[in-house]
Amino acid sequence: MPKSRPIYFSVDFEATSSDLAAIESYFQGVASVLGLSRTGAYGGMYIVDALFSAGLITWGWQTASWSSGWSASAQIQQFSFAKVVDGVVCDEDRSYVTDFGQ
Repeated sequence: MPKSRPIYFSVDFEATSSDLAAIESYFQGVASVLGLSRTGAYGGMYIVDALFSAGLITWGWQTASWSSGWSASAQIQQFSFAKVVDGVVCDEDRSYVTDFGQ
């Protein structure tokens, strides 16, 4: 993988405002090592938007879980869960941008 590609770090729970300080601190650490240009987050709409607003991520992958709409900032949306494709259970994602870190 080219060194310029992003890495998405998961916040795979229903994060609330009481979790935000710890999550922001974590992503400050991530960006200090990888660089902001490579730092991405996966999670619900609240946390993805909060991290973009704080300037702590460049890449966002939003799950439908813990979301009350779609972030205008996230490059990827996970829109369905547990779909069976060729006998394999998987989630479906979509991107509305050409470059989402692939």
